[in-house]
Amino acid sequence: MNILLRVICCFLLIEGLQSQEDQIPNVEDIIRPWPACDGLEGVMLPHPNDCRRYYICHYGLAKVQWCPDNLHWNALANRCDNPEVANCVNNNHKIQVTKVRKVLQPHPSVNEENRIKENDCQLCNDLCAQSNQRYLPYPGDCHKFIQCNGHIGYINTCHDLYWNAKLTACYGYCVPN
Repeated sequence: MNILLRVICCFLLIEGLQSQEDQIPNVEDIIRPWPACDGLEGVMLPHPNDCRRYYICHYGLAKVQWCPDNLHWNALANRCDNPEVANCVNNNHKIQVTKVRKVLQPHPSVNEENRIKENDCQLCNDLCAQSNQRYLPYPGDCHKFIQCNGHIGYINTCHDLYWNAKLTACYGYCVPN
């Protein structure tokens, strides 16, 4: 009985690790030079052979992003979407960019949850003053991040996604900071 219990535990542990590995991107895919990103900043492009992935161009580098489970990248709407709406064809096809939209840097707006004007956030300003980073995680909320401009901080939201401080990008699941 004890051996059977150990076998079951090992099986469950291996299955759990394999499902986690499916969620973790390969390091080589996270940031790499990509000709389609040359001269583009903040432009999102579809992955050439994976409907769940897309890239954000950052000064000629491509940062891979993953859509949440059961969603595909919708290149026309520039967002993760239901597969039937996204119309992604998962073939090894070449990407042709005909129209691009700059979307990386959202404008400051009023945060309806706490009625604080985001460009007046003293906590954000204090955090930016203590850091030399351009983007910081927002304390206690994985959907938000702080964009620092000098010592001034602006709250931004990753709608339907979560801020990933290591990738400095919105991502498919929350990574505690």
